[in-house]
Amino acid sequence: MVGEAFNSIRIDPGEGRCAGDFALGCNRNARSAETPLGANREPTETCRAGDRRSHLAACCLWLLLGTLAGCGADANTAPKEKWYDVQGVGDAIYEQKMEVLLPAETALKMFTKEFPHFKSTWKAELKRPIKPAPTAWPVPAHEFVHFSEEDRKPRAVVTHFSEKQIVVMLQKPIGYYLWHGYSECLGVFRIDRNSQVDELFGMTNFVQQYATPYKGVGYGSSQQAVIKALGQPDASESYQAAGYFRFWYFKDDIVIQFQNSRVKTIQRGVPVPADLKEEVKPGGIHKTRA
Repeated sequence: MVGEAFNSIRIDPGEGRCAGDFALGCNRNARSAETPLGANREPTETCRAGDRRSHLAACCLWLLLGTLAGCGADANTAPKEKWYDVQGVGDAIYEQKMEVLLPAETALKMFTKEFPHFKSTWKAELKRPIKPAPTAWPVPAHEFVHFSEEDRKPRAVVTHFSEKQIVVMLQKPIGYYLWHGYSECLGVFRIDRNSQVDELFGMTNFVQQYATPYKGVGYGSSQQAVIKALGQPDASESYQAAGYFRFWYFKDDIVIQFQNSRVKTIQRGVPVPADLKEEVKPGGIHKTRA
């Protein structure tokens, strides 16, 4: 902050001088034609006055430069807001749109708690056009299995959130291939969080799963960090997607989902599937699912 930067500027304690005093101050060994070479001469009153003015100018200059530098340092060293990506492992989005910063009061008029989580009047409430992103990908004609019209209904979904904001995408599912889901983007909205917005989008559940650590591990923790903190899991499940797997801890009553070999979610109180418990009884801990 500017105030902190100002307070961090140091004055030379020796003689009350700012740094740079000797560079910009009066020459204390000034000589004239009457002064023999090598002989020191005391400064005149004029020189002393100029000296004081130079000191003052130097102090002001260094305070200004220090404040500006301090502001820049604060901007660069301030902790960045942590964001959580809540998209699925195989989500593929096409026809991306430019993000719209949406006031909370407008969001409350556009979206609903009930599926599909947006109102039919959302465009009228928005009162502005939605522009395509410069690097938007067109929907491919093939490469995936197309959904039926019944399954292609648009819906609003939370894709990212932080402590202060959420990002909501209005998307239309269009198809799938293996574990990949293909959707067309109809709009992207960044919304400031408050109690009403949180309730509207069910943020309590998101915060518990993504942003609430357990015994020192949480979103982004490595597989090694989890094992170090909690020990080997009672069971693990792997899937076709590389880097996507789950650790089950029966006694802790939690299941940890990894994506790209990093913790994505921690779910508490999830019942352990009976077949999983039976499979790990002989001593094995690994189960592969398609």
